[in-house]
Amino acid sequence: MSKWFIEIIKNQIDSNINLKLGAKPYAENQVMNLNVDITDLIRDTGFEPEFEFEEGVSETIKWYKNR
Repeated sequence: MSKWFIEIIKNQIDSNINLKLGAKPYAENQVMNLNVDITDLIRDTGFEPEFEFEEGVSETIKWYKNR
């Protein structure tokens, strides 16, 4: 997960949180970059995301806080 995704989640929960990104060393042979392409999923299933990432995070946080 990129720093961008993590910062979006953090800012919607509490922008004062200190993430300390990079404080823990990576494991040997750890995958350093994951990129998701859902083109095949859309083509094969017709699935279309209902929300962009930021809106989905916001809706998930609202749902969780109301539980």
